[in-house]
Amino acid sequence: MKTDLIGEDRKVYNRGFLKQAVKLAETGRCSSVLFFRDTFADPNTSFDIKTSLKIITITRHVSESSADGSRYTLSVRLFSDGRLTQLRSALLLGLILGYIGTDEKICCIGGLPDSDRLDTVILLEVQREIQPIFAGSNDLLPSEVRPEVFERVLSLATELATEGREGHAVGCLFVLGNVDCLSPYVHPLILNPFFGYAASDRNILTASVDETVKEYALLDGAFIIDGDGVIESAGSLIQTDEYVHLPSGLGTRHAAAVAISKAVDCIAMTVSSSTRQICLFRKGIMFPLFTKGVGYGNVS
Repeated sequence: MKTDLIGEDRKVYNRGFLKQAVKLAETGRCSSVLFFRDTFADPNTSFDIKTSLKIITITRHVSESSADGSRYTLSVRLFSDGRLTQLRSALLLGLILGYIGTDEKICCIGGLPDSDRLDTVILLEVQREIQPIFAGSNDLLPSEVRPEVFERVLSLATELATEGREGHAVGCLFVLGNVDCLSPYVHPLILNPFFGYAASDRNILTASVDETVKEYALLDGAFIIDGDGVIESAGSLIQTDEYVHLPSGLGTRHAAAVAISKAVDCIAMTVSSSTRQICLFRKGIMFPLFTKGVGYGNVS
């Protein structure tokens, strides 16, 4: 028997689903609703979510996150065929930008991307979903790193993980923090391709830099980026005296990320060329945004 809904029937179904999901959020004493907008193929599809709760819309169709009263929009680019694969990134970005609090209970509403059909409701507690070191509001980012810089690097890492480069998978490492503190542990593997350029010409927040970063991601070594988004170097070797023990399946890129995040107050981000997994590293703790069989925890 055919059960798929089309046309007006699907609109009626989605409106009813959304109404019941919001009622569940209110009954469950949630403070926010996360609405996965990319469930709908047409980015102009409108929904009137009637509730006094805070509404956070998650979508890949905007270039920047924004806030307007109790309505927020989070730009999270990855949206695979897996259910709610944007969730961890959205929670982390929401925490960093101050849209979400660590003590909140949140109702997530969505469906398969581009399916035009809502089919999933998840109620979660942020503190339990995000590892404690990342849920601590004062410890998400180094004090020198601007949230928009982190957001931009995460977007680039996501694009590299999902698209690769010229048809090939790409692995890379980004390190964000105070360049003066990082410099004793950073050594050139190659001549620095960013040397000699004006800071404005090598800032990660400048859209024209995207293709340059993606091209240099093919090089071995790390990108070193200061808190304002200026790329200090690419193709950099990281060496520290920190002892690192990694779960099986993780290599030198992850080891370097763990080590530098222990040695310096910074945040590191890796893209795996083999699994296309994105991981964050803070104070020796690994936090996979998109998990593929590797647990997270203290890997120091």
